[in-house]
Amino acid sequence: RSRSPVVEYACGVLLWARTRSLDTLIEAIDEILIPVGEAQLAVQEEALVTLTQQRAVTFAMAALMAFMFGVVISVPLFAEYYSTFAGNVVLGFVLAIFGLLIFALGVIVRIANWTRWDLVKLARQQERLNA
Repeated sequence: RSRSPVVEYACGVLLWARTRSLDTLIEAIDEILIPVGEAQLAVQEEALVTLTQQRAVTFAMAALMAFMFGVVISVPLFAEYYSTFAGNVVLGFVLAIFGLLIFALGVIVRIANWTRWDLVKLARQQERLNA
């Protein structure tokens, strides 16, 4: 098991096609594996971009919340309230909700581990080994 849906799908198609004939193998690679593999990689790359953008927004929101809290705490009435037990409970609750939302975002936009091979580099290494 490769733990990669792209690799597992490719292996399944290759095994099926190879048991038929060499022509079937070549046809399966050209018509099935290459288009499906490219589509799956494009989806995974898009998910990676989305996750990166979401992380940037999360950092910006955390900085904005810290700034807003700094402004609010500069007002004596709010500073007095947040120094009480009830104020600490409210702050803890808000931080817990924010942390839960960040965790949920990480679960929703989860990126499966995948490998993007540099085929040109692999070809050069193979040439050096064969030389």
